[in-house]
Amino acid sequence: MSEEVKVEETNTDACDSAAPVVKGKSALVKKLMSWLGIVVIVLLVLAALGLTFAGTTLKHSIQLIGSQVTKCDITIKDISVSLLKGEITIEQFVIGNPEGFKTESAICFEKIHLAIKPMSLLSSKIVVNEVEIIKPEVTFEVGLLESNIGKILDNVNSVLPGDKDKKDKKEEKVKSGKAVQVDHVFVQDGKIRVSAKILMGAGLPVPLPDIELKDIGKDEEINGLEVTAQILKSFLTNILTIVK
Repeated sequence: MSEEVKVEETNTDACDSAAPVVKGKSALVKKLMSWLGIVVIVLLVLAALGLTFAGTTLKHSIQLIGSQVTKCDITIKDISVSLLKGEITIEQFVIGNPEGFKTESAICFEKIHLAIKPMSLLSSKIVVNEVEIIKPEVTFEVGLLESNIGKILDNVNSVLPGDKDKKDKKEEKVKSGKAVQVDHVFVQDGKIRVSAKILMGAGLPVPLPDIELKDIGKDEEINGLEVTAQILKSFLTNILTIVK
């Protein structure tokens, strides 16, 4: 009997000693799950903040590039970014007037939508599949010697290198930023208003035909500054052709 009792006591002690270990593991798992939930929430918040910061940084960068190309004030009302989808939407992109012109602004793009190849953001060349410019409104102001659009075009052309300089400046341009390629640009539903002193400030609406560009930077290494200049050059040249 004494031996049986001892065996039972030994088994009981063994079970008793094991029980706290099982309870301890269960408590540890619950604690880890709780911490994991907190970590996930924190990461989601940081991701949301990261997108906000990315949008804000991108907004300032676009305004800076735009002002460098046009030598005019650039304002953007809002910008939304979806990095996973590779989409950027800019609302109310406004190009101010060069010095000496009186109208409120030269050009207002109601919306610009960019579709970017997401994985290209990690490569040496950023590929933009589509740039859609929706409802641009142009105020063509005629001055004594030139127009506001003509002046902005001169500013844009000063950014673009001539054929002679392209080869020499190729390496320098790429070093100043990642190479950029734009597969397709489409400008739609635009209109032009002509403002001149002889018209007593009246604006005459003129429809702007749709504009389409393809393969900018496909066969050459150019950065975002020059891509922007090339798109604006084509857009402004079309305006001057229509108004004349």
